[in-house]
Amino acid sequence: MTGLKKIGNILMVVMLLAGGVTSFAATRSSMQVAAAKPHVTMGQITAISEHSLTLKDKNGKVQTFQITDPSMATGLKSGDKVSVASENGQASSIRKLMGTSSSNYK
Repeated sequence: MTGLKKIGNILMVVMLLAGGVTSFAATRSSMQVAAAKPHVTMGQITAISEHSLTLKDKNGKVQTFQITDPSMATGLKSGDKVSVASENGQASSIRKLMGTSSSNYK
């Protein structure tokens, strides 16, 4: 009888450990998905070139983003209000905003 009890205890420990590993893997996976989500910044362009874009947001914070695809900057100029999706300081998309007051970004 004690042999069966030991086996039962061992099986219970193994099941608990397996459940914990599965939960940890699921949590880690969801954290990686969240980390991959781009950050969106809105502001007014203060400087732009083929390779970088500098924005000033409505709080006065200035940020510079690297542009890997020069076609993303086509048609944009200093003073335009834009929304920039970025990952690790690199712009993944730039969208010009319409109908926003320039006084929000001075």
